[in-house]
Amino acid sequence: MEQSLEIIQTAMNLEKDGREYYQTAAEKTKDPKGKDFFLMLAKDEEEHMALFTTIYRSLKEKGTWGSLPAGQLTKRKVQSTSIFDKKEAGETKADVGDIKAVEIAIGKEKNAIDFFSQSIDKVDEKDAKALLKELV
Repeated sequence: MEQSLEIIQTAMNLEKDGREYYQTAAEKTKDPKGKDFFLMLAKDEEEHMALFTTIYRSLKEKGTWGSLPAGQLTKRKVQSTSIFDKKEAGETKADVGDIKAVEIAIGKEKNAIDFFSQSIDKVDEKDAKALLKELV
């Protein structure tokens, strides 16, 4: 269980850092659709952080994962009409800073996926493995 607690603590920190990054990126991004995109990601990170906090407390206080329904994590599909509309591609207001912010976000998400993927084999609990697989 100690390994699971460490992984969850790390995950909480990843989600917190991600939320802060996405909120800052939303504030600095000039394009309204870019702002919406980063705010959506920040909200997802907030939800993940709350879930990990609940799990951590339950493990620490009760020694159990609690009763978390399957599929509790938010899964969103980016629709081309909501953020990446092809006919608007030529009219984009994204500047180099906005593009760099997206590149950094992609790198951060890849790092998180790598962390969760590697963590699957480090835990013994069935619930821990299921949650980590859902995150990947």
